Amino acid sequence: MTPRLAILPMLLTTACTTIYTYPTDEDPQHGPAQPGDPDEPDDPGTPDDPGTPGEPSVHLVFATSTLYQGGYLGGLDGADAACAKQAKVGNLSGTFKAWLSDDTTAAADRLTHGTTPYVLVGGTRIADDWADLTRADLQHEIDTDETGKLLPPPANMMIGGAVWTGSEFDGFQYTGGGYQTCGGWHDPRGSGLTGDYLQRDGRWTLRSGLPCTSKAALYCIQQ
Repeated sequence: MTPRLAILPMLLTTACTTIYTYPTDEDPQHGPAQPGDPDEPDDPGTPDDPGTPGEPSVHLVFATSTLYQGGYLGGLDGADAACAKQAKVGNLSGTFKAWLSDDTTAAADRLTHGTTPYVLVGGTRIADDWADLTRADLQHEIDTDETGKLLPPPANMMIGGAVWTGSEFDGFQYTGGGYQTCGGWHDPRGSGLTGDYLQRDGRWTLRSGLPCTSKAALYCIQQ
């Protein structure tokens, strides 16, 4: 298992906002195979992993164009319903769930661990598979919405492009400062962890702790 990166919390002067930072073809023994040699059959090459039966050839990923108050998401089910609604806006097929953890259930425990690539709606690859997705080093930012449109620049660059996550890069809850999931995404009091859609290191999923009345997007992933 990839070890977690050390996270150092740093309080901003802005009230109720916490920023988290990361430290950032020839066989040498037998020679080339000969056509017709029964001991050295022609190598057809290794195709891309087709995935498990029933798995999509790629897993689409987007950040919602709609923003939500963390304390009024309606829990994990409400967040998943929001992802399903936005997927319909983008005419996307399949089941979509939010990259979101609460106090008892981690994103890593409720989302499909895909063996095929994760890509933005426009086709840009962000990870080769689930293991690659959860290494704190995306191949590209998750910076487009359900229609493939580029997300707007954030109003506050210290917070970045805020996305509710409640999760570390590996998909499990961050407990360094206690669970920060807006009471399971039901309570407008307290704070919730957000990522930043402008980042591709671990900050894509763990950047800030915001008041639960703040508005932020959701990351939605095809299952």
